[in-house]
Amino acid sequence: MSVATRIRVSSVEHLKALCDNGAMDFVVGLTGGIFSRKNISWDGEEFYVFNGIDGSCGSFTVESIQESFIGRAIEAGAVYTDL
Repeated sequence: MSVATRIRVSSVEHLKALCDNGAMDFVVGLTGGIFSRKNISWDGEEFYVFNGIDGSCGSFTVESIQESFIGRAIEAGAVYTDL
């Protein structure tokens, strides 16, 4: 049985590299110890984000994801995935 290793996403470039082989699950740490689950994929031009909390989806360019909640969370060191 293998144990997953939790890693912190360090930048949008790191997020792109993690998603190169397909969609991955991520958690975003929120205030008060709450987490938001995201499934994110990268097609070479846009990120596609599925929000686990409400089932909504969105697409983001590199620039728009940097300016979004996800980009701010990456800068704050609050986005993680398990490898």
